[in-house]
Amino acid sequence: MWPFITDVPSAVQMIMLISCVLMGLSHLLQPQIWSTFFAHLVERGTFGLVANQFLNSAPGAIIVALHQVWTGPAIILTLYGWALLLKAVIALVVAPNVGMRSLKMSRHGDNAFRIGGVGLLGVGVACALALARIWVAAT
Repeated sequence: MWPFITDVPSAVQMIMLISCVLMGLSHLLQPQIWSTFFAHLVERGTFGLVANQFLNSAPGAIIVALHQVWTGPAIILTLYGWALLLKAVIALVVAPNVGMRSLKMSRHGDNAFRIGGVGLLGVGVACALALARIWVAAT
């Protein structure tokens, strides 16, 4: 086991570090695949909305349930989880039309995905910094 995974929140940080770096790099380096993916979701209407929000609500729920860390760089991951979950609640429960408008934002081109990639990398860096603090404290 990794020496810096000492509890459930640090395990969530490691999972999200890997996921956010992978997805962030993909958004930065291959924005056209995301543009195509979201175009297909938009074409499918409500099905596309539900599928997209499933992708948001799953990691959001895991972070909200298992990562309530409100100090240091780990707070970025906690806030990200709450934002994902809030986005899913708005899109699926409160105002599906807002969710569809958000989904259609993908039509703004490759730069929109690159910006999203930078954001995902930022969350990944926050996770790495949080894990590094644990590792330094343990040595």
